Amino acid sequence: MERTLKLSDFEVLTTIASGSQGKVMKVRRISDDRVFALKKVTIKEKDEQKLKYFEQEKTVHAKVKHPFIVGYEGSFEEGDDKYVLLQFIEGETMSARLEKGRVNVETALKWTTQVAVALHYLHDINHLHRDVKPDNILIDSNDDAFLADLGAASSNLDAISPTGTPRYMAPEVINNFDNDVIIYNSKVDVYSLGIVFAEMLTGQKYKRTKKDVEEPIAA
Repeated sequence: MERTLKLSDFEVLTTIASGSQGKVMKVRRISDDRVFALKKVTIKEKDEQKLKYFEQEKTVHAKVKHPFIVGYEGSFEEGDDKYVLLQFIEGETMSARLEKGRVNVETALKWTTQVAVALHYLHDINHLHRDVKPDNILIDSNDDAFLADLGAASSNLDAISPTGTPRYMAPEVINNFDNDVIIYNSKVDVYSLGIVFAEMLTGQKYKRTKKDVEEPIAA
């Protein structure tokens, strides 16, 4: 029987990221000195939407095993605090890398291919990522790219609620953002990755135009 995880199993080394959705810490497991990323989200009992996203992330992560997707190591809860234990990637976000300027074509193609392969795997097992952006892609010390943060992932490839980051949303999503349920498919992840690819090559944040919003991806 697998041992239940608890916070006292780990020593917090540093906080990697912190925001309204929780924080991610670099931790060391005391029993074997292994280093992980530990995501913490505080969810009050009445916050059903936040709890739904946490459970969704945990469920999707537990199903996924791919060399270019950050690995899942387990989860646990302590009171209102929910934790997801993940593979630690020694490196930085693509967003942090791009703040230093654009990357060369070879690097951009390598990273885009790695993320595209990860997305293809997700789509093959009937999941959408729904929030592909530089903040959710990690670059390790070997210059490989890893898809991260499955908090917005969906297991329904047809009728799902709109979510994501507006700058990277496909027109199908952003045009229907006020609707509870809309119809779209895996092409929205590909569209988002295309914007990320453009940002790699230019080193500049993508600016949406009226045409971007009005023209949906062909079915």
